[in-house]
Amino acid sequence: MSEPSTSAFFEKFESEDLGEGLPPMFQVADGGAKKWKHLDQLDFDLIGYLLSCHLVVEHYINEFLKTHFPELDWQNKDAKMNFAQRAALLTTWGERLGQPFNPVPTIKRLNSLRNKFGHQLDYTLTADDMKPFIDFLHGVSPWEGLKQATAKQVLHWATWCCCASLMRAIGEQADNGHVPSPEPTR
Repeated sequence: MSEPSTSAFFEKFESEDLGEGLPPMFQVADGGAKKWKHLDQLDFDLIGYLLSCHLVVEHYINEFLKTHFPELDWQNKDAKMNFAQRAALLTTWGERLGQPFNPVPTIKRLNSLRNKFGHQLDYTLTADDMKPFIDFLHGVSPWEGLKQATAKQVLHWATWCCCASLMRAIGEQADNGHVPSPEPTR
């Protein structure tokens, strides 16, 4: 059986209202059945916010590494480190902070969620996904509104608290005369 022509494919869509959303995801299931999965229920605002939180935290991790490991050649293109590897370098620092102030598990969960959304567009956040953020916030903040907070609000405050912890460590290094080395590479 031959595949429909490209023009027949587009003629099908010309007859339908495509709306404002993304094209549906298409897959061929067992037995050759074709399935469409529509993406109109995605929370693009939350996905975009989570990705933005990840980028901001990544900036602070880079600054932390430049001030805490100035002897390393962060410009070396052959020694690229991904986010998880750079976050792993924070582990000892976070352990010294102790609970409840250690932001590293929260940073690692943020990266895990970024990867889930990066590879599974229709991923839905669960209570288990948000638990490390909520546990961290309960430890560092008396904010009563946390019980009714949305996922976006939890991400907002957790990102602020993680960045504040890193900012303090960066500032302490700068106060001690540690000059940052060039930007870490990816």
